[in-house]
Amino acid sequence: MQRYFRLKELTNYVKISRASIFRLLRKGEFPQPIRLGQRLLIWDKVEIDKWMIKRYKQQRQENV
Repeated sequence: MQRYFRLKELTNYVKISRASIFRLLRKGEFPQPIRLGQRLLIWDKVEIDKWMIKRYKQQRQENV
């Protein structure tokens, strides 16, 4: 079963603020949400997990 996050769940899961998420979205550095209405955005957990792994690997390479 596929899981999706609403914004509040997403901020708790990735441990970054709402403002940071939207800043990263504007820069093209965060997975795009799925729009379910004018005001409802959801994010695919699989895509968020991939983004988190990629970000972790980048941070490790920078610290080597």
